[in-house]
Amino acid sequence: MPTHRILTRRQLKPESVAEYCRLHDNFAPELAQAYQRAGFVQMSTFLCGSDLIFYGEVDTEVYAREQAALDQNPLEQRWQALMQTLNAPETISQAYTEVFCWPS
Repeated sequence: MPTHRILTRRQLKPESVAEYCRLHDNFAPELAQAYQRAGFVQMSTFLCGSDLIFYGEVDTEVYAREQAALDQNPLEQRWQALMQTLNAPETISQAYTEVFCWPS
């Protein structure tokens, strides 16, 4: 299974941090299943103040085949729209490029 690791960073509104945590404490099982069907094998978020780091591992073959279905899933669309409301104004998600992994 070829795996791709994803790391992104964004800034939440300071007043949205508690809501972000609450929403993820109640993460919908149906959405988790949609991510699994799309090839995600691991997802984690890390928080430092209002600075948010997302880490994910995805099966690249499955994701290539299923990404469009995930993007068109109404539950995923609502979730992503809700997550956008928690971002600090003018936040741009920053993707990081992996340059080293041990063991590979």
